[in-house]
Order: sequence, then structure tokens, then C-alpha cells
Amino acid sequence: MKTTCLILAAALTLAARATAAEIPLADRRVLHDATIRSQTPRTVIIKHEGRLSSVAKKLLPPELQAQYPVDEASALTDDAREDQAAEATRERARVHEEQRVLKQALLAEADAIERAANQGSAEKAEREKEQQVFLSHRRQAERLITHYFRARSDNGFNYSASIRSFNPVNGTAGPFLVTGTVTITSRPASHRHGYSRDFYQSEPESPHYVQGNFDRVPPEPFTTETKDFESTYFGDGPEPTISAPVY
Repeated sequence: MKTTCLILAAALTLAARATAAEIPLADRRVLHDATIRSQTPRTVIIKHEGRLSSVAKKLLPPELQAQYPVDEASALTDDAREDQAAEATRERARVHEEQRVLKQALLAEADAIERAANQGSAEKAEREKEQQVFLSHRRQAERLITHYFRARSDNGFNYSASIRSFNPVNGTAGPFLVTGTVTITSRPASHRHGYSRDFYQSEPESPHYVQGNFDRVPPEPFTTETKDFESTYFGDGPEPTISAPVY
């Protein structure tokens, strides 16, 4: 009887060693030189042939499934924990994406503001340049108008002109339409022939003029006439010119 028990124990020991060294799985894989190192509620970690593998407990042979049963309660807890971790990961990814999109939008807005500011500065500089060109043309037109009427003045008439408006016809390059007024002062005949003028001190309120040795005669009044004129200024050539004023 004792001998029989010893033989049965030796057989069971050999069977256990064979199971530990070679684990056939339900998916027809066979893990050689295999040892179960740890477990989770649904899986076991098996070291075999120098590497580690995670194997579902339901794939183990029945005797190992009985030794390493599935713990559904713990599995559900782990699932909930994994779901929470996955949700937290997705939330972090969502927040990161929102921050990335917001950062890109802010950078795009800042870039648009900078471009608008640069464009505004360029447009302002261009407007200032055009204004300077416009004022330069106006000063040239005033000079030419003044010279034109001054050249027409003689011993009998004096011309004095002023510009009222200076408007471009085709942009700042010209030509420009010039309008203004000219004051024409007519000198009396006694003033045209070079009579000497001598103030009569006894009657300061009514000066008299002396013509040689003749008697003193009262001065003739000056006559003044104001007329509107229109002219065209050309400033796009090598030398600005102006058309003869019409009035």
C-alpha cells in the first residue's frame, strides 16, 4: 500500500512539471519552458522561452483556469479604471488640441494686425507723399501765375493774382485746374508820365502834385477791378508750365 502511494505521488509530480514546462493554449499555441509569473483579473503573465506574454485566462488549460480563475468583480473595477484613464487621456488631448487651435488663431490674428498696421503705415506714407507732391505743384502754380501777371504789369496797369482753388484733373501727376482772382489796378495819366510828387505841407489832408513849374493839381484817383480767372497747370514734364489765364 505504501509503495503504491509513492508511485502515485511521483506520477503527479511529473505531470505537474510537464504542465509547468509546456502550456498548451486554446488557440492552439503551445508555450514551451513556460512559467506563470503574475496575473490580472482576466489575464496571466507567462514567461516562456526568455520572453513575457500576456495570455487571457480563458485560453489556459482547464486545470490552470481553475488555479487562476477570472475575477469579474476586479475586472469590472479595472475596466472602469481603464475607462476613466482613457477618458482622461482623451480630455487632455481635446484640451491640448483646443489650446493648439487657439494659439494658431491668436498668431493668425496677430499676423493680420501686423500686416494691417504695415499696410496702414505704407498707405499713410503714400498719402503723405502724394500730399507733398500736391503742395509742391500748388506752390509751383502760384509762382508761375504770379510771374505771368507780374510780367503783364506796365506803367499803366498793375496785376496782382491769388489762387482760389487747385484741383487735379487726372490724379496728383496733373494736369491741375487752377482758379483764382486777379486784381487790376489802373494808374491815372498823371502818374503814368512821371510827374514828381510833392506833399503840400499846408494842407496835409489833401496833398497836391507838382508838374514842373505849373500850378499844383489834385491827384487823379486809382481805379481797381477784380476778375476771376481759370488756367491749367502741367506738372508732369521736365519743367512745369501753366496755360495763359482766361478771365
